[in-house]
Amino acid sequence: MNEFRAARSGEAGVEILEGNALRWLIKMLPAPLDIVDFGGATGEVGAALRACGYEARYTVVENPTLVAIMVGKGEASFTAAIPPACDVFFTSGTLQCVGDPYGVLEQGFAAARSAVVLKRNNFSERDIFRVHRSMLFENGSGEIPPHFANIELTYPFRTVRESLIREIAAKKGFRMFSRTPEDDGVPIPGDGVYGAQLTFLRCGRG
Repeated sequence: MNEFRAARSGEAGVEILEGNALRWLIKMLPAPLDIVDFGGATGEVGAALRACGYEARYTVVENPTLVAIMVGKGEASFTAAIPPACDVFFTSGTLQCVGDPYGVLEQGFAAARSAVVLKRNNFSERDIFRVHRSMLFENGSGEIPPHFANIELTYPFRTVRESLIREIAAKKGFRMFSRTPEDDGVPIPGDGVYGAQLTFLRCGRG
């Protein structure tokens, strides 16, 4: 998976930013911004922001194997740990795939000086754990690299409680700025499972 994502990485089209709060948030805050993307793969969102002319220093937090492959490639920085400080903490479609999403959010809100954007979420006030299945070629953007088989991938997939995210945000000094319903992070909707993009600003901003 890591080798495939790295081999398929390239300049993403600006359409990857459609519906992404970063696109308007970056205009509200003083440039240049330090943006941390937790689970940002090969940095496609950062590349799309640069293609649109937005000024930002972009850091991707990923697993150590992918970080080792991607260091020195492209304009984004890569690290295996959430940096202690940034202007904007961003994550998309990743919280539901990690063992301790609330621990990640504690670190993210603590690091963010200005804003937090959480996109492609799989929310429910019930804790639901499933095994998610997808095909390898469904991951990433750009041309499919040769010499890879389109194998099935399986990994743990869970719901996250929006109410707990709001509690963490308030504790860290943030308020909800916008909330946009969306379902592209929800593989199985219904039964109390839903999606929404959440944008938080540090109190005193906006």
